[in-house]
Amino acid sequence: MKKFTLVTLLMLIATFAFAQKSSGLMPAKNLLTKQAPSSIQGVQLKLNTTMARKAPRKGPELVKPEGEEEAWYLADGVAKQYQSSANDFVNITDALLEEYGGTMGVIINKDKVYIKGLNFYYPDAWIEGELSGSTVTFASGQFVGALEEDGETYEFYINCFDWNTNKLCKEIVFEYDEKEGTLTQDYYTAMLLADDPKSTSAYGYWDEMVLSKEAPLNPEVVPEPFGLGEDWVVVGCPIVESEEEEGMYELDTENAEQFLTTVKIIDNEFYIQGLSRFLPEAWLKGTIEGDKVTFATNQYFGPYEVQGNTYDLFFVNYNIDDQVVEDFVMTYDKEKEQLLNADEKYWMVTTVSKPKISNMVDLYFIYSITKYVEDGISTINNNKSNAVYYNLQGARMDKPTQKGIYIRNGKKMVVK
Repeated sequence: MKKFTLVTLLMLIATFAFAQKSSGLMPAKNLLTKQAPSSIQGVQLKLNTTMARKAPRKGPELVKPEGEEEAWYLADGVAKQYQSSANDFVNITDALLEEYGGTMGVIINKDKVYIKGLNFYYPDAWIEGELSGSTVTFASGQFVGALEEDGETYEFYINCFDWNTNKLCKEIVFEYDEKEGTLTQDYYTAMLLADDPKSTSAYGYWDEMVLSKEAPLNPEVVPEPFGLGEDWVVVGCPIVESEEEEGMYELDTENAEQFLTTVKIIDNEFYIQGLSRFLPEAWLKGTIEGDKVTFATNQYFGPYEVQGNTYDLFFVNYNIDDQVVEDFVMTYDKEKEQLLNADEKYWMVTTVSKPKISNMVDLYFIYSITKYVEDGISTINNNKSNAVYYNLQGARMDKPTQKGIYIRNGKKMVVK
């Protein structure tokens, strides 16, 4: 039985759930004497006439970047600002990007990396990080400007906050992909906009930031293909944490199952609906070439709404043998009207927000996809006495002839 570690999959972060990060953050004292309207557009993001940007006469100095500034896009992530009217941290990402013109400043100069715009109230301030290999580390507690209101000075610092411990950490870590032109913030930490370099009291914070040189493309779902669909049956099983080895995952063959999907075959295109547990109405598109059907990885399932939040879900295929994300290839038997996963190396992953394995929210293994036969599929046929057996490769049989795991009437049966 194949297993893999969290390290192998680049620190998978959320299995079978859309969990919200618990927060020990406390709001900083209210910066504005005048309360902003319920809409966050404008007032709290722009300086009013009673406030002025300044650096304190004594104390820390602003980072002075060296190199040519580039405009990078916020491809992913969220900016939240504490608003007393809501008594909570409120998402201001869209409004903030509108203020910034849709981009943020980035400088990469040899082993130095600079990011501008993390301070909502002083957007011209930079933080400075060290580039080593593909990792960029920014020291926590960097000063990013000050504002003055009614004779009082408010200082701002970018602090590293660990979601797991609800405490400050020493470094903010980004992964730099030079080929793709992206900077990706460590999932487990947030960048606080704080009032003190050693404080978790925050005016707001940045989380799960991904900066990209290229403008992000708006994903498009696979449109429903024309024509009538046919019922096909998927035989598969979940992928779960191993009970024997901590930090390992394995196929949960004890809970192997079968379920109906809809398939439409148009010329050399193979469409299937129902593989997403969260969005069963979503379609995937495959290409038929000889005895193979290839489903391109990173196909967009669509937006999924839960608890007032919207998540973009993607189909991703992980090759467990080579430890890479790649297209999902199944063996196609046109005569038997069946697709088979030739071995156990392809593991289907549902990811959230971005098509990256590190954002995994669901894992599933598909053994086979077979056209539904009226008197054969026991989950649909109520005549259980005539229900046939299926092995884990999707082959039908009236009665098992070998030892192994079989499915009948929608339940797992073990023949010894």
